[in-house]
Amino acid sequence: MPENGKDGVRDRNPKPALQVPSPSQAAEQTRLAAEVGAAEKRHQEIEQSLSARQAGWEKELAVETVVEPNGPVVRFPFDGDGNGTGDDGRKWEGAPKGESEFGEGILDRSYRVQKKGWTEYGGIFDFEKDQPFTVSALMRLDSKGGSPFGKMESEGDLKGWDVEFNGTKPSFHLSSKLAANAIHVQCERDLPGNRFLLLTVTYDGSGKAAGVTIYVDGVPEKSRIVSDTLTGSTKTAEPFSVGRRGSAGPLFQGWLDELRVYSRALGAEEVAALAAGMLTTVAATPDDKRNNEQKGHLQRLYRETKAPDFTDARKQLDELKKKRDELERAIPNTMVMVEMEKPRDTFIKVRGQYDKDGEQVSAAAPAFLPQIPAHEDGSPLNRLDFAQWLVSRDQPLTARVTVNRWWAMLFGTGLVKTTNDFGSQGEWPSHPELLEWLAGDFLADWDTKRVLKQIVMSATYRQSSRVSPELLERDSENRLLARGPRQRLDAEMIRDNALAIAGILNGKIGGKSIKPQQPPGTWEINEMGGYNYDKSTGDDLYRRGLYVYWRRSTVYPSFITLDAPTREFCTAQRARTSTPLQSLVLMNDSVFVEAAGAFAQRILREGGADNAARLRFAWRTTLGRPPTVEEAGILARTLDLQLAHYAQEKDAAAALVKVGDLARPDGLDDVELAAWTAVANVLLNLNETITN
Repeated sequence: MPENGKDGVRDRNPKPALQVPSPSQAAEQTRLAAEVGAAEKRHQEIEQSLSARQAGWEKELAVETVVEPNGPVVRFPFDGDGNGTGDDGRKWEGAPKGESEFGEGILDRSYRVQKKGWTEYGGIFDFEKDQPFTVSALMRLDSKGGSPFGKMESEGDLKGWDVEFNGTKPSFHLSSKLAANAIHVQCERDLPGNRFLLLTVTYDGSGKAAGVTIYVDGVPEKSRIVSDTLTGSTKTAEPFSVGRRGSAGPLFQGWLDELRVYSRALGAEEVAALAAGMLTTVAATPDDKRNNEQKGHLQRLYRETKAPDFTDARKQLDELKKKRDELERAIPNTMVMVEMEKPRDTFIKVRGQYDKDGEQVSAAAPAFLPQIPAHEDGSPLNRLDFAQWLVSRDQPLTARVTVNRWWAMLFGTGLVKTTNDFGSQGEWPSHPELLEWLAGDFLADWDTKRVLKQIVMSATYRQSSRVSPELLERDSENRLLARGPRQRLDAEMIRDNALAIAGILNGKIGGKSIKPQQPPGTWEINEMGGYNYDKSTGDDLYRRGLYVYWRRSTVYPSFITLDAPTREFCTAQRARTSTPLQSLVLMNDSVFVEAAGAFAQRILREGGADNAARLRFAWRTTLGRPPTVEEAGILARTLDLQLAHYAQEKDAAAALVKVGDLARPDGLDDVELAAWTAVANVLLNLNETITN
């Protein structure tokens, strides 16, 4: 079987797993699958037409005349070094530091820094707060951010200016003393990563944050003002740097191309022209000479800005896939087994030499049982064949074992006493004909509920469990079935029984596990991965014990105390003990105290007008029979003692009625409710209550 039993997480089943959707979920799956299929077909049809449409757009774009903004400007093309050239012909050489490289860019090549290198240019671009300027560059971002360029101190007042990324969200700083005397403007959104885009920042020299505009690909971005307190000088001796914002500070991780610094603030139309001019240059490059970045850049821009039908189809497909994925995550699944493409070879190990293979064997049923029919084509048997054999009428062992375990669950002992062993080492059935009849009856329809109902409605099960000394001496284990069963309920059933008596049991079938209240600190004893025990809320708190979250290293405390197994190994029949700790759990565990409180509310609500009627109601609801005179007297005295106690200890009464999450109706007196809660607690802890 090709699975390893784990996937590194705790909130889902490892593969292979089989979905088990509800009828409504299955119908929604079918509908969404059809809609996704139709959307994918439409998306593909439009995509197939894009290449020809894009080629026409590129031809038109290549012949457009775009007038780039006038200077003064210094341009850094980053085609093979970090040097720049002014529009006046002056050269600006950079001093490379650390490690960096040049690779494919949008206009020829680009400058790559991976938080390992940068280039310094000395004292250029030392702008004062009243000097307008513009800085623009093509850049490809990484989520690790940093500062792509700037002229800012790394210590003290942090005077100067820079562009900085927090992740992929850009900010512009112009500072005399960061952040008390500075301008700080930040984009509202994260910019897309792993693609080239043109980032442009303009500043009008006003000394105000309102004078800053951030553009992406020539379009103004929505930004927010973080700080607007600039009054002092922004000049600094720190060198202008590319790859970081000075001689120190946060290094940038990403690619830079076509950096331009203008000694004036460009207008919106000029910034748009700057972006259009770069795009025209790329479009004019012959297709066979374009690098991968150029091809991807043109394709992305065309699809995002010139193909609304494609964009709409993509959006619709993404939304449908998102709905489909959300539905898939909401559908419960169960672990299953699948066949390997090539089954493993299996051998009988040589006795005494566990690492030595003996005779090779193939899948089959034990020789003493009816055999699994072979495939006509000679292919090997598989798990489906085995599953069909397990429920075949020609092989009644499955039905025998099953009904015997049900009998053990109801009577305490199976018709075959050794419920975990039907082989030669097991005990012979006490009533072989009855076992055969029950197995044959179950084989007729495999209806679990019908068979269980049939057993519990039988005269044998409905007998009194009272036993005479003579019968007890003759048949202490009730193997002759001369009396009804008498045994403590299983741990989960004790909790379910208490919640049902209280009237708060949530009978919902299926769904995720729940985490009821448990003593604080229990979970943390064995927790090493920081996985918290988040208690369930609302009606989930009162679902059946079957749904309680099970963790082998820290089993739900009340269950393990009441003899539930840890599930670390297979248990055919549970042990049943009787210890003082079990009584303490039923009296003091918050789940049972809350159930007692809910039962007290039910008694006061439904039990009658006086205490005598309420006591009879409480007893009959708990035990299914009226109390004897002696039992009624003991119960009445218990109530009187509790009323007197809580009348004197009102703080204790208030604390008791607050246990649990159950909503409390208005108008109930703390003393009365606490007294009845104590009485209900006694009833839920009776031996007769937790015995079937």
